[in-house]
Amino acid sequence: MAASAEPKKSPLSQKKQGGGEFYTIQDVMSHNRPTDAWTAVNGRVYDITDFLNRHPGGYSVISRAIGKDGSDVFKDGHPYSNSVSMLARFEIGRIKR
Repeated sequence: MAASAEPKKSPLSQKKQGGGEFYTIQDVMSHNRPTDAWTAVNGRVYDITDFLNRHPGGYSVISRAIGKDGSDVFKDGHPYSNSVSMLARFEIGRIKR
């Protein structure tokens, strides 16, 4: 039987995936470990824990965005892509303004 192409979801992403929650940047900063990795890109919050070791550019690239606003990191690595569509499956909320 073939393995599913969908990333394995962490318990948190299973509970909150869909983006309806609001978080502060301090919330994002508290999720700064490889076993609990959040980032924010363009005002949206993502739980990227389960994608860290699957990132096509490698762990060293994506790890620069863990626990912070990774908008610049994302933009530098994906200058021609749409962050919303690429990251949609990892979205758990938005930054509270």
